Amino acid sequence: DRPIAGARRVSITVGSLPAVREFLRGEQFYRQGSHDSALAHYDQALSHAPAFPLALRRMYQAIAWGAPTSTRYRRWQEYRQMAVGSNRGLGPRDSLIFLADSMRFATDTASDPAAILRNQRGALAVLEEASRRYPDDVEIWYELGEAYFPDLPPIGTRAIPALKAFERAIAADPGYSAAYEHAITLAIQVGRRGIVGMWIWV
Repeated sequence: DRPIAGARRVSITVGSLPAVREFLRGEQFYRQGSHDSALAHYDQALSHAPAFPLALRRMYQAIAWGAPTSTRYRRWQEYRQMAVGSNRGLGPRDSLIFLADSMRFATDTASDPAAILRNQRGALAVLEEASRRYPDDVEIWYELGEAYFPDLPPIGTRAIPALKAFERAIAADPGYSAAYEHAITLAIQVGRRGIVGMWIWV
């Protein structure tokens, strides 16, 4: 009764069965928070299909989470840039996530305050729309929580909306470990301890 992939809806359009197989193996580890093991499988998927968008995106996420790496891997920022540039042939759900990623990437590389603000708001609007379209999607709620979480004005200091988004992700899939990281911090800040106990139980 749990999804095979890290999220319930993914559009896997790459034409390599071995790449898909390795990606799905990686997803099982990623969902559990075993990022080093997930990384090895995503890397294998890319060896079969170097332009596999979903595997590229997970590579940068797994490395950014602090997974042990070797010199064979690029920096996570490079994988993110490649993933953003590979947004082709994806379904509507994944296209929305990649669009939000591209806006957040533009935010990180921009120097103009107006451009930073525009892209911050754009990414948030895209993820809010995605949450309306896919109200039971764990990854979309997680990404929305991450978009609310940074303490950057005017989007920062939104502890309650961020926590609610993470709680929706946890409700959609209690075993999706990434959703607990910031949720626990926020729950402590606003005095809601139940989620901490849930994380210990999971």
